[in-house]
Amino acid sequence: MKSLKILIVEDDLIMAESIQETLEQAGHEIVGRARSSREALNVIKHQIPDLALLDITLEGTADTGIVTGKQIGRAHV
Repeated sequence: MKSLKILIVEDDLIMAESIQETLEQAGHEIVGRARSSREALNVIKHQIPDLALLDITLEGTADTGIVTGKQIGRAHV
């Protein structure tokens, strides 16, 4: 299987760590972890992921994972 460059957008630090561990054990590269849309957009300025895993409900922000995904898509174009 091809190794993917993955961005994790998850506000729960324990969940993000667990996801990262699992993906790295599967041979994938984590290009960044973000807890908000702003952090995610900063990550993709430096490294374009093959895949972004997005938490749908980000605590403490009006942005959802869906909004973040759209922003990432627009920033990537």
